[in-house]
Amino acid sequence: MDAFARSRGFAAAALVLGLTAAGCGTQDDSAEGAQPVADGQAVAEPVRWTGAFCGGLGEVIRSAEAMDATPSDPQAQQDSLLAFADSLQQSLDATTAELDGLGAPDVTGGAETQQIVLDFFTAASEATATQREQLVALDPDAPDFEQRLGEIAGEGAESELSGGMAEVTGNPELATAFRDAPECQQMSAPPR
Repeated sequence: MDAFARSRGFAAAALVLGLTAAGCGTQDDSAEGAQPVADGQAVAEPVRWTGAFCGGLGEVIRSAEAMDATPSDPQAQQDSLLAFADSLQQSLDATTAELDGLGAPDVTGGAETQQIVLDFFTAASEATATQREQLVALDPDAPDFEQRLGEIAGEGAESELSGGMAEVTGNPELATAFRDAPECQQMSAPPR
């Protein structure tokens, strides 16, 4: 498995693990310091909000899974990775727009939760755009193509994928919504 495939696999695993933690999250009943969604701000029903969140993560994971067979020809590999980056960025941006349109989940600390998630998807999209630019600049005929490709893959969005998500997935008011949203159920179902 090449370095980029390993990086993709890690990213998809991080997303799935985050979702699993949400479904079985630790129940911290303390709401110390948490604020309700501010008056006048759009609020979303928690199951609908978590459904949009999981639907977006599901698209990201499906994009990664579609890349399992990396071509051996360097030009085809570069083209495939660019198509993957485009698909990934489109999924991340669409999820950001959908969640932003829905508004914060109607839970204690919903505005903070919303901002964490919007920041997450935005940062992951920006990291993907940066990687795409680096991929475009690669010369598939260069003798160090594989090494440079591995370096680009190593600069992935893992920190964006894991940072801050524990706060979202550990929110006790969202735990039930994560379990009830059909999009989240689909993600936690075993593959067929």
